[in-house]
Amino acid sequence: MAKKIKDENGNVYVQKKPFYKKWWFILLVALVVIGAFGGSGDVDESKSSTKNSTSVQTKTSDSVSSKSTEISNDAEAAEEVVETAVSESSSSSSSVSREFRNALSSASDYLDYSSFSKEGLYDQLIFEKYPEDAARYAVDTVNADWNEQALKTAENYLEYSSFSDAELKDQLIFEKFTESEAQYAIDHLD
Repeated sequence: MAKKIKDENGNVYVQKKPFYKKWWFILLVALVVIGAFGGSGDVDESKSSTKNSTSVQTKTSDSVSSKSTEISNDAEAAEEVVETAVSESSSSSSSVSREFRNALSSASDYLDYSSFSKEGLYDQLIFEKYPEDAARYAVDTVNADWNEQALKTAENYLEYSSFSDAELKDQLIFEKFTESEAQYAIDHLD
């Protein structure tokens, strides 16, 4: 939105923001950066997911072992519980396909440099040609506080334009934030 300015004679001028502060330019730069560095994340992700999988198996095994000791001192029952937990943990980490992992990685990358609503992020992943189920998995799994995402988006809007609270809330809802997320943003602005 352009900003209207009145001079001392009552003439109204429209002050437009520079092109580098417009949303389309920022999105274009972000997409170029993601495209340039997009391929390098797969190797680190596989190492990270292997570490996380091992950590989950260890934690699961530890918690199952301690719970089974509390329930029963029978060694056979404890071994069976640990084996079941380890096999469930292994199958759940291998059941996530490469495309699902890549969608999750893309979602995380987007949230690292910009703010999105949950549905806005889903739409972006669909735009990138991820299947609907992979995109839904990514937005449901990514570690995001959607209230904070709404607040960041509101702050970004206010950096380059003036909004009333009602207008800003409407804009956040247009960006597919929920009513409560938009209200959270309005309530927590400086």
